[in-house]
Amino acid sequence: MLSALIQSEAAIVALVVTLSLVAVQLAAQSYSARVIEVFRRAPDLWILMGIYGIAIFYGLGVLKLIENPLVGRLSNLEGHVSFAYYLGVFAFVALVPYMWNTFEMLKPSTVINILANKITKENIKKTFGFKGYSYVVHKTIEEKFERDPLQPIIDIARGSLMKYDYETVKIGLAAISKRTTTLFENETSKDSWMGREEDIISLHVFSHYEGLAELAASKNNEDSTLAVIFVLEKNGITAANKKLKNATTNAIRSLKKIIIFADEQKFKKAELKANESVLKIYEKATKQELELPKDILFPFRKSGKGMAKENHEEREQQTVESLEKLIKISEVQVKTTQQVVEYLEKIDKALSKTQK
Repeated sequence: MLSALIQSEAAIVALVVTLSLVAVQLAAQSYSARVIEVFRRAPDLWILMGIYGIAIFYGLGVLKLIENPLVGRLSNLEGHVSFAYYLGVFAFVALVPYMWNTFEMLKPSTVINILANKITKENIKKTFGFKGYSYVVHKTIEEKFERDPLQPIIDIARGSLMKYDYETVKIGLAAISKRTTTLFENETSKDSWMGREEDIISLHVFSHYEGLAELAASKNNEDSTLAVIFVLEKNGITAANKKLKNATTNAIRSLKKIIIFADEQKFKKAELKANESVLKIYEKATKQELELPKDILFPFRKSGKGMAKENHEEREQQTVESLEKLIKISEVQVKTTQQVVEYLEKIDKALSKTQK
């Protein structure tokens, strides 16, 4: 019985290891090769192999004792045999939680949340070669990407977008948004080696958002573009509430670029939502008395021209209403208000020519 038990345990270990490696390979193909590191660091497989290793070698030790006639006459091995059986039962039962955790690990949300935990201010700064108060130049560009905590999730989102797996894209964006929002909430205007730390973090994060939005637009996927806009709006409002001028400015400028992508692809909902998000962020910044650059007030320039050219009356009206709302928000800034009025007049002229 001991011999049969040991052989069955060894066979199970071989099957578990083989199937686990296959699962890791499939996950890497479905998401990104970077998820291999997640599975490698997961303790489940190593714990299970440790349990089976102890059970197998203990059983072999008991078999060795049974073969020794001297030990057999002087000692009762019943306790050792029973313990070997109990270990075997425990090893079989341990398969249940292992399989359960393996199924959980194969879910994209689990992998993404594990990767998102690495998105910290210090890790983002290390991406730029900045550690503490010293600057270390990366030896290769590959080293920079390896240090980027956002890159694995962005890779998963891009791969999912190429496969039309929009749910995984939204899960990835939600995970990044949750972590970056926490970073902005805890951020202060402390100076660093290339300016303010908020500027480093926001530029890096928002550039990833822009790239994902551009890819979504090229795939004619308005839903994913909208998801990026929602995330940028949330981050921008958080930055404005914390009076982070650079992060707020970068959020609005990223939304301006997404407006261009949406206008080129005729994404009506995404374009209007981006315009609305800019207004919300700017309004929040105005309440916090943040002095943003003047050009930040013109996120509608590209979409306004496109709307006039295509004669979309509903979208034209909504753009004009958004600009009028912008005037009310910036009443205290006389020069800025005058610029917006002049821009409205240009839109009116463009609309008149189009109607003719």
